Amino acid sequence: MDIDEEYSPFYFGRDYGEIPIKACNAWISSVSVRGMVGCGDFDIDLLGKPAVTGPMGYGKTVLMNLIWSVYDLVSTGRPTILYGLFHSFGDSQTHVFDSVTLTLYDGSVYTICYDPDNPENYHFTYPDGDVILERAAVLEENPPSIPPREDMSCVELRAGRSSKPSEVIYGLIELADGRVDRDFINHWHGFMAESDDHDARFDGIPYEESTSGDSTGRPDRVRRVTDWMKRKHFSFGEVQLLMQLVAMSCRFGVLLIDNAEMGLHPAIQIAYMALVTECYRRGTQVLFVTNSPEMFDRKWRQSNDLWDITHPRTDEEY
Repeated sequence: MDIDEEYSPFYFGRDYGEIPIKACNAWISSVSVRGMVGCGDFDIDLLGKPAVTGPMGYGKTVLMNLIWSVYDLVSTGRPTILYGLFHSFGDSQTHVFDSVTLTLYDGSVYTICYDPDNPENYHFTYPDGDVILERAAVLEENPPSIPPREDMSCVELRAGRSSKPSEVIYGLIELADGRVDRDFINHWHGFMAESDDHDARFDGIPYEESTSGDSTGRPDRVRRVTDWMKRKHFSFGEVQLLMQLVAMSCRFGVLLIDNAEMGLHPAIQIAYMALVTECYRRGTQVLFVTNSPEMFDRKWRQSNDLWDITHPRTDEEY
């Protein structure tokens, strides 16, 4: 299936010889949220609008977490969503949403709903059925059986607020089964940062696949990545760019990045959309939370502003 020309961000006539990109069925087409604290009810289109923006403290990161949680549940079959809902977003009596619905490009719909009469449980509906997600069952590592979709993979990258960068880099490559594209990293670092020695700086990330079932060597492997980064004298901005390039090179189906602009020089921000365009062409849907919508609007005027969406203006206000 070809994405129609009307989705202008996905039509690369200028850069890719008038050839429209092939759509990925597992890309997220739209998200509907009901009862979200601070925002209420809203619907947003993500197919053609990769960035979510809005006032500070208005729920952008919460929304991204919800998108990741539902998508991860669908792609892996593991309802680890309950850990985040209860431990990050509040206690068992406080919930930040009533329901979240993801609609994928292929038309499949996935909904998770909070049941106020049973605050320990969530109701998850998917095309082949529905199931009750019990917090106790998840915590006891006895989750219900939800068939994972093999054509889906998702990673959320929280720039500047994750564990140490070497752990993030190692974890991303490990999640991608070691399939990191060093040529992609080298090329795009050179394009973005205009560095003459980027090949020497980025080739040979010291990653080793872990033996199946053996996690004892992971700290040493992560330490080697740490030492490698220290020898290269990466700045904060270079670390943020490197983490994003590693994630993008791994070709996850959907990549969510919170504060993508953090630490990036304005010149890099201007060139950033060319990198995002390449990711979409390679089959990765990249979605962003940002406080710098101009970073995306310079090329695509396709940002979802939560304030504008939840506070529609009347004709009298113009």
